[in-house]
Amino acid sequence: MALSAIASPSLNQARDPGPFIWADDDEVPVHGETVSEAVSEPVLLLAPTSALGLTPAHLEQARAFLAGLPRMDGA
Repeated sequence: MALSAIASPSLNQARDPGPFIWADDDEVPVHGETVSEAVSEPVLLLAPTSALGLTPAHLEQARAFLAGLPRMDGA
């Protein structure tokens, strides 16, 4: 798959920047660093194993990442 297709989240980030979580067993290990460097917003990259998929530990990482972001509602 072409990097431009993989990096589409970063292309959308240029128009509408915001934090994001990218979880992918194949593409994150290969392209995650490139995508992370291409965006200015916080990003959490998760690379679960194909055999297990997302685990409770990954979900806890996502919760912690989201909890650390500034609130959008001004509260």
